[in-house]
Amino acid sequence: MSNIISQLYKGQLDPESLLGNSNVELRKTEVLIEKNFNKIKENLDEDTVEVLNKYRDCINEYIVLSNEQAFCDGFCLGTRMVSEAVGGAERIL
Repeated sequence: MSNIISQLYKGQLDPESLLGNSNVELRKTEVLIEKNFNKIKENLDEDTVEVLNKYRDCINEYIVLSNEQAFCDGFCLGTRMVSEAVGGAERIL
C-alpha cells in the first residue's frame, strides 16, 4: 500500500489518465458532443461564439472538479470499507 501512495506522491501514478479509457460509450459520447458543439458554433456570430466558448470552459472546469470530488469520495469509501473489514477481522480472531 505504501508503494502506491509513494507512486501517487511522486507523480508516477496518474489515475486521471486512465479515466474512461476503456469505456467505448464514453468515447462515443465525447465525439458526439464535439461534433454537435461545432455544428452550433458554425451558426453563431462572433460574440455568441465567445459566450459559447466561455460556457464550454465552465462546463469543462465543472467536470474536472466533479471527477476530482468523485475520486476523493471513492477513495474515502474504499478506505472505510478496508477499515471496517480489518476491524471485523480482528473481532473474529
